[in-house]
Amino acid sequence: EQRQADIKALQDQVAATRLDLESKERQAAEAKQLHEEKVQSALAMNSSRVARAKEQVEFRLQTARTRQQALQERVTQERQQLEDAVKRAEELSDQVHELEVSIDDVARRQREELAADWAELERQQADTLVQVKEDHEEELRQLEEEEAYRQQELAA
Repeated sequence: EQRQADIKALQDQVAATRLDLESKERQAAEAKQLHEEKVQSALAMNSSRVARAKEQVEFRLQTARTRQQALQERVTQERQQLEDAVKRAEELSDQVHELEVSIDDVARRQREELAADWAELERQQADTLVQVKEDHEEELRQLEEEEAYRQQELAA
């Protein structure tokens, strides 16, 4: 259950990061679109204003491209981190499974040893009871023989 909860938490984290990255990509695309619209407006103006506006727009477009590239690199890094986290979670899951199997084996061996010890105790108890019974029967036989011998002496 813990393993499933950990995997679910990682999946939720991946989904949230993807949504965040998609939002940032949309923002970058919107910024790019805005800059392109400004370029078209500037071209309609006189040539000197168009040239100045074009330079400004180009600068902003380059800045947006730089930001977009930085965001894309960050997306790539975060995806790699998520992939690494998923791999680590899978490794941990495998380790947990191995531990569970190991614990099950130990428990099974303990149960087998306990059952064997219990059977040995029962056998020893049965042997002891048989020996005690035989000893008591022998003692009773000796007492009966003594009683018979005394009865004979008394009769004589």
